[in-house]
Amino acid sequence: MPRYGENDKYTFPYTFNDIQNPQGQNGLATSAKFFQRSVYKEAVYPDKEGFPLPLDTWYNKNLFGRVDRCQNTIVADRSNLVTVRKATTSNTYCLNFVEQAFHAFAEHMGDAFLNNCLARNGNKELWNIKAVRGYSDPSRKWKTFIDSLGDAFASEHIDRGDKVIKNISDFVPLFKSYLLYVAETYPINQESFYLSNNVSSYISGLTLSISRKSAADDYPKYVDYINDPNFEYYVRAAKKYGFLVDKNMPWVLTADVFASGLSYYTDLYQIEVDGLLYNINESNFFSIYYNKAYTKGFDGLRYIFERAYGRLILKKPLYAESKVLFRPDCASDPYQDTSAFRDPSTAALVNHLDDKFLIDLYISLRHAESKYSYPSLKSAALRAYDVYAQRPNKNHTAMRNVLDFVNQIYRVYVYPVNYGNINREIDLDKYQITDIIDTGVELGAEPLCTAAYQGGIAFEDNSIFEPPGPVPVVSTDPSTPTVWPPGPSSSEALPDTPSSPPGTNVPDPGKSSKYNPPDQSQKPAGGKSSKDAPPDQSQKPPGGKSSKSNSSTRITRNLY
Repeated sequence: MPRYGENDKYTFPYTFNDIQNPQGQNGLATSAKFFQRSVYKEAVYPDKEGFPLPLDTWYNKNLFGRVDRCQNTIVADRSNLVTVRKATTSNTYCLNFVEQAFHAFAEHMGDAFLNNCLARNGNKELWNIKAVRGYSDPSRKWKTFIDSLGDAFASEHIDRGDKVIKNISDFVPLFKSYLLYVAETYPINQESFYLSNNVSSYISGLTLSISRKSAADDYPKYVDYINDPNFEYYVRAAKKYGFLVDKNMPWVLTADVFASGLSYYTDLYQIEVDGLLYNINESNFFSIYYNKAYTKGFDGLRYIFERAYGRLILKKPLYAESKVLFRPDCASDPYQDTSAFRDPSTAALVNHLDDKFLIDLYISLRHAESKYSYPSLKSAALRAYDVYAQRPNKNHTAMRNVLDFVNQIYRVYVYPVNYGNINREIDLDKYQITDIIDTGVELGAEPLCTAAYQGGIAFEDNSIFEPPGPVPVVSTDPSTPTVWPPGPSSSEALPDTPSSPPGTNVPDPGKSSKYNPPDQSQKPAGGKSSKDAPPDQSQKPPGGKSSKSNSSTRITRNLY
Protein backbone atom coordinates (compact mmCIF):
# COMPACT_ATOMS: atom_id res chain seq x y z
CA MET A 1 0.00 0.00 0.00
CA PRO A 2 1.45 3.40 -0.91
CA ARG A 3 2.49 5.61 1.98
CA TYR A 4 2.42 9.36 1.50
CA GLY A 5 2.93 10.49 5.08
CA GLU A 6 1.33 13.47 6.75
CA ASN A 7 0.09 16.15 4.36
CA ASP A 8 1.63 14.31 1.42
CA LYS A 9 5.12 15.37 2.52
CA TYR A 10 6.81 12.66 0.46
CA THR A 11 7.95 13.22 -3.11
CA PHE A 12 6.83 9.73 -4.17
CA PRO A 13 4.22 7.26 -2.86
CA TYR A 14 6.68 5.03 -1.01
CA THR A 15 5.62 1.56 0.10
CA PHE A 16 6.66 0.08 3.43
CA ASN A 17 8.94 -2.23 1.50
CA ASP A 18 10.69 0.80 -0.01
CA ILE A 19 11.25 2.24 3.44
CA GLN A 20 12.46 -0.99 5.03
CA ASN A 21 14.72 -1.85 2.10
CA PRO A 22 16.37 1.39 0.92
CA GLN A 23 18.51 0.64 -2.10
CA GLY A 24 20.23 3.97 -2.66
CA GLN A 25 23.69 3.59 -4.23
CA ASN A 26 25.97 5.73 -6.34
CA GLY A 27 25.95 3.30 -9.26
CA LEU A 28 22.22 3.53 -9.98
CA ALA A 29 20.71 5.19 -13.02
CA THR A 30 19.77 8.83 -12.54
CA SER A 31 16.02 8.29 -12.08
CA ALA A 32 16.51 5.28 -9.81
CA LYS A 33 19.10 7.10 -7.73
CA PHE A 34 16.81 10.11 -7.29
CA PHE A 35 13.95 7.87 -6.14
CA GLN A 36 16.08 5.82 -3.74
CA ARG A 37 17.86 8.83 -2.25
CA SER A 38 14.46 10.47 -1.75
CA VAL A 39 13.28 7.39 0.13
CA TYR A 40 16.10 7.67 2.63
CA LYS A 41 15.99 11.46 2.87
CA GLU A 42 12.25 11.68 3.52
CA ALA A 43 11.07 8.42 5.08
CA VAL A 44 13.77 6.16 6.51
CA TYR A 45 15.30 8.11 9.38
CA PRO A 46 12.98 8.27 12.46
CA ASP A 47 10.90 11.43 12.53
CA LYS A 48 8.70 11.07 15.57
CA GLU A 49 7.80 13.59 18.22
CA GLY A 50 10.40 13.93 20.95
CA PHE A 51 13.09 12.09 19.02
CA PRO A 52 16.36 14.11 18.81
CA LEU A 53 16.84 15.75 15.45
CA PRO A 54 19.80 14.51 13.41
CA LEU A 55 22.47 16.59 11.72
CA ASP A 56 21.84 16.61 7.97
CA THR A 57 25.19 17.39 6.38
CA TRP A 58 24.06 16.41 2.88
CA TYR A 59 21.02 18.56 2.24
CA ASN A 60 20.94 21.20 4.94
CA LYS A 61 23.82 21.90 7.31
CA ASN A 62 26.74 20.88 5.13
CA LEU A 63 29.01 23.65 6.48
CA PHE A 64 28.45 22.88 10.15
CA GLY A 65 31.75 23.55 11.91
CA ARG A 66 33.39 25.11 8.86
CA VAL A 67 32.12 28.70 9.31
CA ASP A 68 31.64 30.80 12.39
CA ARG A 69 28.64 32.98 13.18
CA CYS A 70 29.92 35.74 10.93
CA GLN A 71 30.34 33.31 8.02
CA ASN A 72 34.12 33.41 8.17
CA THR A 73 35.69 30.16 7.00
CA ILE A 74 37.39 28.62 10.03
CA VAL A 75 39.89 25.84 10.64
CA ALA A 76 40.54 24.11 13.93
CA ASP A 77 43.49 25.39 15.94
CA ARG A 78 45.69 22.33 16.13
CA SER A 79 47.05 23.32 19.54
CA ASN A 80 43.64 22.38 20.98
CA LEU A 81 43.58 18.89 19.43
CA VAL A 82 44.09 15.87 21.66
CA THR A 83 44.27 12.11 21.20
CA VAL A 84 40.96 10.26 21.49
CA ARG A 85 41.34 7.67 24.24
CA LYS A 86 38.38 5.58 23.09
CA ALA A 87 39.74 4.94 19.60
CA THR A 88 41.05 2.06 17.53
CA THR A 89 44.32 3.86 16.76
CA SER A 90 46.51 6.32 18.62
CA ASN A 91 46.49 8.89 15.83
CA THR A 92 42.79 9.80 16.10
CA TYR A 93 42.31 13.40 17.21
CA CYS A 94 39.55 15.89 18.04
CA LEU A 95 39.15 19.08 20.08
CA ASN A 96 39.85 18.66 23.79
CA PHE A 97 36.33 19.17 25.12
CA VAL A 98 34.92 16.90 22.38
CA GLU A 99 37.23 14.13 23.55
CA GLN A 100 36.06 14.51 27.13
CA ALA A 101 32.41 14.27 26.10
CA PHE A 102 33.04 11.35 23.74
CA HIS A 103 34.92 9.42 26.40
CA ALA A 104 32.06 9.87 28.86
CA PHE A 105 29.53 8.86 26.20
CA ALA A 106 31.47 5.70 25.32
CA GLU A 107 31.75 4.78 29.00
CA HIS A 108 28.01 5.32 29.44
CA MET A 109 27.11 3.07 26.52
CA GLY A 110 29.42 0.33 27.80
CA ASP A 111 27.86 0.51 31.26
CA ALA A 112 24.37 0.42 29.76
CA PHE A 113 25.21 -2.83 27.98
CA LEU A 114 26.71 -4.44 31.10
CA ASN A 115 23.64 -3.45 33.13
CA ASN A 116 21.27 -5.03 30.58
CA CYS A 117 19.85 -1.71 29.46
CA LEU A 118 20.57 -2.65 25.85
CA ALA A 119 19.52 -5.58 23.69
CA ARG A 120 22.22 -8.24 23.42
CA ASN A 121 21.51 -8.93 19.76
CA GLY A 122 22.18 -5.38 18.65
CA ASN A 123 25.04 -3.91 16.62
CA LYS A 124 28.20 -4.03 18.73
CA GLU A 125 29.34 -0.68 17.35
CA LEU A 126 26.44 1.02 19.13
CA TRP A 127 27.54 0.01 22.62
CA ASN A 128 31.27 -0.73 22.29
CA ILE A 129 31.95 2.82 21.20
CA LYS A 130 35.37 3.42 19.63
CA ALA A 131 36.35 6.17 17.24
CA VAL A 132 37.88 5.01 13.97
CA ARG A 133 38.23 8.44 12.39
CA GLY A 134 38.67 11.96 13.71
CA TYR A 135 40.23 15.26 12.74
CA SER A 136 41.50 15.60 9.18
CA ASP A 137 43.99 18.34 8.29
CA PRO A 138 42.42 20.35 5.42
CA SER A 139 45.70 22.00 4.43
CA ARG A 140 47.06 18.68 3.18
CA LYS A 141 44.20 18.27 0.73
CA TRP A 142 44.54 21.88 -0.39
CA LYS A 143 48.25 21.40 -1.06
CA THR A 144 47.51 18.19 -2.95
CA PHE A 145 44.99 20.14 -5.02
CA ILE A 146 47.56 22.85 -5.74
CA ASP A 147 50.02 20.20 -6.92
CA SER A 148 47.39 18.77 -9.26
CA LEU A 149 46.68 22.29 -10.47
CA GLY A 150 50.36 22.80 -11.27
CA ASP A 151 50.52 19.42 -13.00
CA ALA A 152 47.48 20.28 -15.13
CA PHE A 153 49.07 23.56 -16.20
CA ALA A 154 52.31 21.79 -17.06
CA SER A 155 50.45 19.22 -19.14
CA GLU A 156 48.42 21.82 -21.03
CA HIS A 157 51.14 24.38 -21.59
CA ILE A 158 52.95 24.45 -24.92
CA ASP A 159 55.94 26.71 -25.45
CA ARG A 160 54.92 28.66 -28.52
CA GLY A 161 55.26 32.24 -29.66
CA ASP A 162 55.14 34.65 -26.74
CA LYS A 163 54.16 31.84 -24.35
CA VAL A 164 57.64 30.34 -24.01
CA ILE A 165 58.48 29.90 -20.33
CA LYS A 166 62.20 30.19 -19.70
CA ASN A 167 62.07 31.40 -16.12
CA ILE A 168 59.75 32.46 -13.31
CA SER A 169 59.24 35.89 -14.93
CA ASP A 170 57.71 34.25 -18.01
CA PHE A 171 55.65 31.90 -15.84
CA VAL A 172 53.85 34.40 -13.58
CA PRO A 173 51.57 36.18 -16.11
CA LEU A 174 50.63 32.94 -17.89
CA PHE A 175 49.83 31.09 -14.69
CA LYS A 176 47.83 34.05 -13.41
CA SER A 177 45.55 33.80 -16.43
CA TYR A 178 45.27 30.05 -15.84
CA LEU A 179 44.24 30.59 -12.20
CA LEU A 180 41.47 32.99 -13.20
CA TYR A 181 40.27 30.48 -15.77
CA VAL A 182 40.19 27.61 -13.26
CA ALA A 183 38.57 29.72 -10.52
CA GLU A 184 35.35 29.84 -12.54
CA THR A 185 34.91 26.13 -11.76
CA TYR A 186 37.12 25.21 -8.81
CA PRO A 187 37.87 27.12 -5.59
CA ILE A 188 41.50 28.24 -5.41
CA ASN A 189 41.89 30.09 -2.12
CA GLN A 190 41.94 28.08 1.08
CA GLU A 191 38.93 29.87 2.55
CA SER A 192 36.83 28.79 -0.43
CA PHE A 193 38.41 25.35 -0.87
CA TYR A 194 37.60 24.38 2.73
CA LEU A 195 33.90 25.00 2.08
CA SER A 196 33.80 22.74 -0.97
CA ASN A 197 33.14 19.02 -1.26
CA ASN A 198 36.87 18.46 -1.61
CA VAL A 199 37.12 18.30 2.19
CA SER A 200 34.89 16.62 4.74
CA SER A 201 33.31 17.72 8.00
CA TYR A 202 36.17 16.07 9.90
CA ILE A 203 38.24 19.24 9.49
CA SER A 204 36.20 20.90 12.26
CA GLY A 205 37.62 18.78 15.09
CA LEU A 206 34.02 18.32 16.26
CA THR A 207 33.29 15.09 14.37
CA LEU A 208 34.15 11.47 15.16
CA SER A 209 33.17 8.29 13.35
CA ILE A 210 32.62 4.93 15.08
CA SER A 211 32.51 2.87 11.87
CA ARG A 212 34.24 2.64 8.50
CA LYS A 213 31.05 1.92 6.56
CA SER A 214 30.49 3.67 3.25
CA ALA A 215 27.88 6.40 3.18
CA ALA A 216 27.18 5.60 -0.47
CA ASP A 217 25.03 2.53 0.39
CA ASP A 218 21.74 3.26 2.17
CA TYR A 219 20.78 -0.32 3.03
CA PRO A 220 23.38 -0.92 5.79
CA LYS A 221 22.41 2.40 7.37
CA TYR A 222 18.90 1.07 7.92
CA VAL A 223 19.69 -2.56 8.76
CA ASP A 224 22.74 -2.06 11.00
CA TYR A 225 21.75 1.20 12.64
CA ILE A 226 18.28 2.70 12.24
CA ASN A 227 16.51 -0.66 12.60
CA ASP A 228 18.79 -1.80 15.41
CA PRO A 229 16.97 -2.35 18.74
CA ASN A 230 19.49 -0.08 20.49
CA PHE A 231 19.48 2.76 17.98
CA GLU A 232 17.00 4.97 19.85
CA TYR A 233 18.94 4.59 23.07
CA TYR A 234 22.15 5.41 21.18
CA VAL A 235 20.70 8.60 19.68
CA ARG A 236 19.20 9.82 22.96
CA ALA A 237 22.38 9.09 24.90
CA ALA A 238 24.46 10.91 22.29
CA LYS A 239 22.19 13.93 22.66
CA LYS A 240 22.58 13.78 26.44
CA TYR A 241 26.35 14.07 26.06
CA GLY A 242 26.15 16.85 23.48
CA PHE A 243 26.42 14.93 20.20
CA LEU A 244 24.26 14.94 17.08
CA VAL A 245 23.92 11.79 14.99
CA ASP A 246 24.45 12.38 11.28
CA LYS A 247 21.27 11.56 9.37
CA ASN A 248 23.08 10.19 6.32
CA MET A 249 25.89 8.50 8.28
CA PRO A 250 24.38 7.29 11.59
CA TRP A 251 27.82 6.17 12.79
CA VAL A 252 29.14 9.74 12.67
CA LEU A 253 28.82 11.91 15.78
CA THR A 254 29.30 15.68 15.78
CA ALA A 255 29.54 17.83 18.89
CA ASP A 256 26.64 20.28 19.12
CA VAL A 257 28.54 23.23 20.56
CA PHE A 258 26.66 25.44 23.04
CA ALA A 259 24.14 22.63 23.64
CA SER A 260 23.35 22.01 27.30
CA GLY A 261 24.71 18.48 27.14
CA LEU A 262 28.12 19.71 26.01
CA SER A 263 28.46 22.77 28.24
CA TYR A 264 29.66 20.64 31.16
CA TYR A 265 32.70 19.58 29.12
CA THR A 266 33.52 23.02 27.76
CA ASP A 267 33.41 24.26 31.36
CA LEU A 268 36.30 21.90 32.13
CA TYR A 269 38.53 24.37 30.27
CA GLN A 270 39.11 28.03 30.97
CA ILE A 271 41.10 30.76 29.30
CA GLU A 272 43.66 32.60 31.40
CA VAL A 273 44.36 36.24 30.52
CA ASP A 274 46.83 38.18 32.63
CA GLY A 275 46.34 35.82 35.55
CA LEU A 276 42.54 35.94 35.44
CA LEU A 277 40.45 32.90 34.49
CA TYR A 278 37.46 33.15 32.16
CA ASN A 279 34.99 30.49 31.10
CA ILE A 280 34.79 29.50 27.45
CA ASN A 281 31.46 30.76 26.10
CA GLU A 282 29.71 31.66 22.86
CA SER A 283 31.47 35.00 22.54
CA ASN A 284 35.04 33.67 22.76
CA PHE A 285 34.65 30.06 21.59
CA PHE A 286 35.58 30.57 17.94
CA SER A 287 38.55 32.83 18.66
CA ILE A 288 39.97 30.19 21.03
CA TYR A 289 39.36 26.97 19.12
CA TYR A 290 39.55 28.15 15.50
CA ASN A 291 41.59 30.30 13.14
CA LYS A 292 40.16 32.30 10.26
CA ALA A 293 41.34 30.80 7.00
CA TYR A 294 41.34 34.05 5.03
CA THR A 295 44.17 35.55 7.09
CA LYS A 296 46.61 33.38 5.10
CA GLY A 297 45.23 34.51 1.75
CA PHE A 298 48.33 36.26 0.38
CA ASP A 299 50.69 33.65 1.77
CA GLY A 300 48.57 31.07 -0.02
CA LEU A 301 48.95 32.85 -3.36
CA ARG A 302 52.72 32.98 -2.99
CA TYR A 303 52.73 29.27 -2.18
CA ILE A 304 50.58 28.52 -5.24
CA PHE A 305 52.92 30.28 -7.68
CA GLU A 306 56.09 28.86 -6.18
CA ARG A 307 54.71 25.33 -5.98
CA ALA A 308 53.17 25.37 -9.44
CA TYR A 309 56.42 26.56 -11.02
CA GLY A 310 58.21 23.76 -9.22
CA ARG A 311 55.76 21.26 -10.71
CA LEU A 312 56.38 22.70 -14.17
CA ILE A 313 60.14 22.28 -13.71
CA LEU A 314 59.55 18.71 -12.54
CA LYS A 315 57.19 17.75 -15.38
CA LYS A 316 58.77 19.73 -18.22
CA PRO A 317 62.28 20.86 -17.32
CA LEU A 318 63.04 21.79 -20.94
CA TYR A 319 61.49 24.50 -23.05
CA ALA A 320 61.44 24.54 -26.86
CA GLU A 321 61.83 27.68 -28.91
CA SER A 322 61.42 27.97 -32.68
CA LYS A 323 63.50 30.38 -34.75
CA VAL A 324 62.77 31.36 -38.35
CA LEU A 325 65.69 30.94 -40.71
CA PHE A 326 65.50 33.50 -43.51
CA ARG A 327 67.02 31.59 -46.41
CA PRO A 328 65.16 32.44 -49.64
CA ASP A 329 67.30 30.06 -51.68
CA CYS A 330 66.76 27.13 -49.29
CA ALA A 331 63.84 24.78 -49.83
CA SER A 332 64.21 23.09 -46.44
CA ASP A 333 62.13 23.77 -43.35
CA PRO A 334 62.50 27.49 -42.49
CA TYR A 335 62.05 26.82 -38.73
CA GLN A 336 64.72 25.66 -36.34
CA ASP A 337 63.77 24.31 -32.87
CA THR A 338 66.13 24.76 -29.95
CA SER A 339 65.72 23.33 -26.47
CA ALA A 340 67.18 24.42 -23.15
CA PHE A 341 66.58 23.94 -19.45
CA ARG A 342 64.20 26.33 -17.69
CA ASP A 343 65.72 28.41 -14.92
CA PRO A 344 64.59 26.66 -11.69
CA SER A 345 65.20 29.70 -9.49
CA THR A 346 62.18 31.40 -7.89
CA ALA A 347 64.17 34.26 -6.37
CA ALA A 348 62.58 36.76 -8.77
CA LEU A 349 59.06 35.76 -7.65
CA VAL A 350 59.03 38.37 -4.89
CA ASN A 351 59.50 41.11 -7.51
CA HIS A 352 56.45 39.98 -9.48
CA LEU A 353 54.11 39.25 -6.59
CA ASP A 354 54.09 42.78 -5.26
CA ASP A 355 51.26 44.16 -3.16
CA LYS A 356 49.14 45.44 -6.02
CA PHE A 357 49.49 42.20 -7.96
CA LEU A 358 48.42 40.15 -4.92
CA ILE A 359 45.49 42.45 -4.09
CA ASP A 360 44.16 42.42 -7.65
CA LEU A 361 44.55 38.67 -8.08
CA TYR A 362 43.10 37.84 -4.67
CA ILE A 363 40.00 39.96 -5.24
CA SER A 364 39.56 38.53 -8.75
CA LEU A 365 39.75 34.98 -7.42
CA ARG A 366 37.31 35.66 -4.59
CA HIS A 367 35.00 37.33 -7.10
CA ALA A 368 35.10 34.30 -9.39
CA GLU A 369 34.71 31.85 -6.49
CA SER A 370 31.58 33.70 -5.40
CA LYS A 371 30.21 33.27 -8.95
CA TYR A 372 30.56 37.02 -9.56
CA SER A 373 28.09 37.81 -6.79
CA TYR A 374 29.57 41.09 -5.58
CA PRO A 375 28.14 44.00 -7.59
CA SER A 376 31.38 45.45 -8.94
CA LEU A 377 34.88 44.01 -9.11
CA LYS A 378 36.33 47.44 -9.88
CA SER A 379 34.57 48.97 -6.87
CA ALA A 380 35.88 46.21 -4.61
CA ALA A 381 39.44 46.79 -5.84
CA LEU A 382 39.28 50.57 -5.40
CA ARG A 383 37.90 50.21 -1.88
CA ALA A 384 40.65 47.70 -1.10
CA TYR A 385 43.26 50.22 -2.27
CA ASP A 386 41.77 52.78 0.09
CA VAL A 387 41.88 50.33 3.00
CA TYR A 388 45.50 49.59 2.11
CA ALA A 389 46.35 53.31 2.24
CA GLN A 390 44.41 54.16 5.41
CA ARG A 391 45.12 51.00 7.49
CA PRO A 392 42.03 51.30 9.73
CA ASN A 393 43.41 48.70 12.16
CA LYS A 394 46.81 50.07 13.08
CA ASN A 395 47.73 46.83 14.86
CA HIS A 396 47.70 44.99 11.51
CA THR A 397 49.73 45.47 8.37
CA ALA A 398 48.17 47.18 5.36
CA MET A 399 47.90 43.83 3.59
CA ARG A 400 46.13 42.22 6.56
CA ASN A 401 43.68 45.12 6.58
CA VAL A 402 42.96 44.38 2.93
CA LEU A 403 42.32 40.72 3.74
CA ASP A 404 39.89 41.70 6.47
CA PHE A 405 38.01 43.99 4.11
CA VAL A 406 37.86 41.61 1.14
CA ASN A 407 36.66 38.76 3.34
CA GLN A 408 34.00 40.97 4.87
CA ILE A 409 32.40 41.74 1.51
CA TYR A 410 32.63 38.23 0.05
CA ARG A 411 31.83 36.04 3.07
CA VAL A 412 28.09 36.55 2.58
CA TYR A 413 28.36 34.63 -0.71
CA VAL A 414 29.61 31.32 0.70
CA TYR A 415 26.56 29.59 -0.80
CA PRO A 416 25.42 29.47 -4.42
CA VAL A 417 22.54 31.78 -5.26
CA ASN A 418 20.14 28.84 -5.71
CA TYR A 419 20.90 27.35 -2.29
CA GLY A 420 17.54 28.42 -0.93
CA ASN A 421 15.75 26.81 -3.85
CA ILE A 422 17.23 23.38 -3.11
CA ASN A 423 16.63 23.68 0.63
CA ARG A 424 13.02 24.80 0.79
CA GLU A 425 12.38 23.33 4.20
CA ILE A 426 15.24 24.62 6.30
CA ASP A 427 13.95 23.89 9.78
CA LEU A 428 16.19 25.42 12.41
CA ASP A 429 14.79 24.12 15.66
CA LYS A 430 16.79 26.25 18.08
CA TYR A 431 15.53 24.22 21.04
CA GLN A 432 17.03 20.98 19.80
CA ILE A 433 19.95 22.07 17.65
CA THR A 434 21.99 25.12 18.54
CA ASP A 435 22.35 27.95 16.08
CA ILE A 436 25.93 27.27 15.02
CA ILE A 437 24.52 26.29 11.66
CA ASP A 438 26.22 25.99 8.35
CA THR A 439 25.04 29.35 7.09
CA GLY A 440 26.15 31.20 10.18
CA VAL A 441 23.18 33.54 9.76
CA GLU A 442 19.75 33.93 11.28
CA LEU A 443 17.05 32.90 8.84
CA GLY A 444 14.23 33.76 11.21
CA ALA A 445 10.86 33.00 9.70
CA GLU A 446 12.12 33.26 6.14
CA PRO A 447 11.14 30.11 4.20
CA LEU A 448 14.24 30.51 1.99
CA CYS A 449 17.70 31.81 2.66
CA THR A 450 17.79 34.17 -0.31
CA ALA A 451 17.90 37.09 2.11
CA ALA A 452 21.50 36.15 2.78
CA TYR A 453 22.42 37.60 -0.61
CA GLN A 454 20.90 41.03 -0.03
CA GLY A 455 23.70 42.14 2.26
CA GLY A 456 23.76 42.86 5.97
CA ILE A 457 22.32 39.52 6.97
CA ALA A 458 25.51 38.15 8.52
CA PHE A 459 26.23 38.92 12.15
CA GLU A 460 28.39 41.96 12.66
CA ASP A 461 31.99 40.91 13.15
CA ASN A 462 33.28 43.29 15.81
CA SER A 463 36.85 42.10 15.33
CA ILE A 464 37.10 43.78 11.93
CA PHE A 465 39.19 46.95 12.11
CA GLU A 466 39.52 46.72 15.89
CA PRO A 467 42.57 45.81 17.95
CA PRO A 468 42.94 42.03 18.12
CA GLY A 469 42.47 40.21 21.40
CA PRO A 470 45.17 38.17 23.10
CA VAL A 471 46.33 35.06 21.30
CA PRO A 472 45.49 31.91 23.32
CA VAL A 473 48.26 29.43 24.01
CA VAL A 474 47.09 26.06 25.24
CA SER A 475 48.64 24.30 28.19
CA THR A 476 47.21 20.95 29.20
CA ASP A 477 46.98 19.25 32.52
CA PRO A 478 48.86 15.91 32.78
CA SER A 479 45.52 14.16 33.27
CA THR A 480 44.25 15.27 29.87
CA PRO A 481 44.76 13.26 26.67
CA THR A 482 47.87 13.73 24.56
CA VAL A 483 47.78 16.91 22.49
CA TRP A 484 48.22 17.08 18.74
CA PRO A 485 51.91 16.25 18.01
CA PRO A 486 54.06 19.07 16.68
CA GLY A 487 54.33 18.79 12.92
CA PRO A 488 54.28 20.88 9.79
CA SER A 489 52.03 23.84 10.36
CA SER A 490 48.95 24.19 8.19
CA SER A 491 50.43 27.51 7.18
CA GLU A 492 54.08 26.76 6.46
CA ALA A 493 56.58 29.57 6.29
CA LEU A 494 56.48 31.48 3.05
CA PRO A 495 58.37 34.53 1.77
CA ASP A 496 57.74 37.77 3.64
CA THR A 497 55.22 40.23 2.32
CA PRO A 498 56.87 42.36 -0.38
CA SER A 499 57.24 45.96 0.56
CA SER A 500 56.47 47.47 -2.83
CA PRO A 501 53.48 49.84 -2.86
CA PRO A 502 50.38 48.71 -4.74
CA GLY A 503 51.01 51.20 -7.51
CA THR A 504 53.65 48.96 -9.09
CA ASN A 505 52.90 48.04 -12.69
CA VAL A 506 52.15 44.38 -13.37
CA PRO A 507 52.90 42.63 -16.69
CA ASP A 508 49.80 41.78 -18.68
CA PRO A 509 48.89 38.08 -18.68
CA GLY A 510 49.81 36.09 -21.76
CA LYS A 511 47.18 35.87 -24.46
CA SER A 512 45.73 32.38 -24.44
CA SER A 513 42.41 31.32 -25.90
CA LYS A 514 42.09 28.69 -23.21
CA TYR A 515 43.48 30.38 -20.14
CA ASN A 516 42.27 33.93 -20.67
CA PRO A 517 40.03 35.33 -17.91
CA PRO A 518 36.37 36.10 -18.73
CA ASP A 519 35.43 38.93 -21.03
CA GLN A 520 36.02 42.15 -19.12
CA SER A 521 32.81 43.67 -20.38
CA GLN A 522 30.76 40.89 -18.80
CA LYS A 523 32.72 39.42 -15.92
CA PRO A 524 35.54 41.70 -14.82
CA ALA A 525 38.58 39.79 -13.63
CA GLY A 526 42.31 39.98 -13.73
CA GLY A 527 44.82 42.57 -12.62
CA LYS A 528 44.13 46.28 -12.44
CA SER A 529 45.85 48.73 -14.75
CA SER A 530 47.99 51.53 -13.45
CA LYS A 531 45.14 54.02 -13.72
CA ASP A 532 43.25 52.14 -11.00
CA ALA A 533 46.17 52.24 -8.61
CA PRO A 534 45.90 54.45 -5.53
CA PRO A 535 48.20 57.42 -5.08
CA ASP A 536 51.79 56.59 -4.27
CA GLN A 537 52.16 55.88 -0.58
CA SER A 538 55.03 57.39 1.32
CA GLN A 539 54.86 54.62 3.89
CA LYS A 540 55.44 51.06 2.80
CA PRO A 541 53.42 48.33 4.46
CA PRO A 542 55.18 46.64 7.32
CA GLY A 543 56.12 43.08 6.47
CA GLY A 544 55.53 39.96 8.48
CA LYS A 545 52.84 39.37 11.06
CA SER A 546 51.27 41.90 13.36
CA SER A 547 52.68 42.27 16.82
CA LYS A 548 51.00 40.09 19.39
CA SER A 549 49.51 41.38 22.60
CA ASN A 550 51.74 41.36 25.64
CA SER A 551 48.96 39.74 27.64
CA SER A 552 49.66 36.31 29.03
CA THR A 553 46.99 34.01 27.66
CA ARG A 554 46.50 30.26 27.88
CA ILE A 555 43.79 27.62 28.16
CA THR A 556 43.80 25.57 31.31
CA ARG A 557 41.77 22.72 32.82
CA ASN A 558 39.07 23.79 35.26
CA LEU A 559 39.57 21.36 38.12
CA TYR A 560 36.91 22.53 40.54
